[in-house]
Amino acid sequence: MSIALVLNRKGREVETILASASLAEVVTRLGERRIGALPVVDGERVAGIISERDIIYQLRDHGAEVL
Repeated sequence: MSIALVLNRKGREVETILASASLAEVVTRLGERRIGALPVVDGERVAGIISERDIIYQLRDHGAEVL
């Protein structure tokens, strides 16, 4: 499956999250959109990406208080 095929099926809009968002906001957005990762934006710049795996590691290391 190519990226072009995915974009044609799912749409060209890319869901992002602000760098200032809480981990709880990330979890909510991932769940609402049923996606596994989000590009993190800081102003006009893509600062990184956060994934389900990143959340799992934070929960493992810090417990539910990170939410």
